Amino acid sequence: MKDSGRPTINSLMPFAYQIADLGRQWSVLVHSRMLTYAHILDFDTKFRALLSSLPIFLRPDPTLEQLPEVRQEQAQRPYLAMHRLIVFEAVNQRLLVLHRDDMCRGHHDEKFAYSTRVAVDAARTILSVSNTHLRAHETESDLVSRRLLEKKR
Repeated sequence: MKDSGRPTINSLMPFAYQIADLGRQWSVLVHSRMLTYAHILDFDTKFRALLSSLPIFLRPDPTLEQLPEVRQEQAQRPYLAMHRLIVFEAVNQRLLVLHRDDMCRGHHDEKFAYSTRVAVDAARTILSVSNTHLRAHETESDLVSRRLLEKKR
């Protein structure tokens, strides 16, 4: 990002590196076999803090996307919408990985109920973002085919 706080094509990179570094730290901990539920919650907090630290034009929040300054930046830099999707999908994928092993335990033990909610929400988000991404690249013939399939259902 430029010093002016305005987005550039490379604005995503520092956040992509942070996501990758948190993933590396997680991997080291998993392979050390010293993993506890407290570690999972700690990494959850770190990934959520990363989302909160995103500049306004990268935050995956529909309300923020309607702000005039964000709309103006996106009109000038259409790649920002894809950058938002990339960050949001990457963080949610990591949240799903963090919580998936404890997801089922949450049905029987209240201590792990948070993991159940996070894993399910992250999976839904990933599916939604992936669908949005696919539709963004949909050709006219893809659109016609999809609509015909939807009518058959």
